[in-house]
Amino acid sequence: MSLNIMIEMQEVINLVYKYADTPKYMPTGSAIICTPPVTDTDLDIVIIYNGALSAKLQENFYEISPHGEYPNQEIKACYRKGRINVIAVADNQAFDRWVKATQLAAMMNLREKNQRMLLFQFITEGRTRGDNAVVY
Repeated sequence: MSLNIMIEMQEVINLVYKYADTPKYMPTGSAIICTPPVTDTDLDIVIIYNGALSAKLQENFYEISPHGEYPNQEIKACYRKGRINVIAVADNQAFDRWVKATQLAAMMNLREKNQRMLLFQFITEGRTRGDNAVVY
């Protein structure tokens, strides 16, 4: 992962460590998964949701955004500020599944968005295309 991405995500990382019940975060998405990395995209970071952290994100001008792009039942909320997209999942188990999906997608170098979405839906929710998975 590039230092520039970590610098851009630093504000979220600081808020996670200060306000999260479980201070975990994981950069994800095509900027992390693809080799070579996609550079003209948003930067996704997964965290574990809690009310205090949600309030602090909003106080720091992260807008609540619809998570239709991530049709996943484990997502509690999404926040956006500039090109930073924060995906807040329900709990530790959901977070661990997102980490595994990110790691596997990176190992497989899944460059097509629909392939990444299918993999994430399978790992995080156990859904496949035949299970009415939403694919873009």
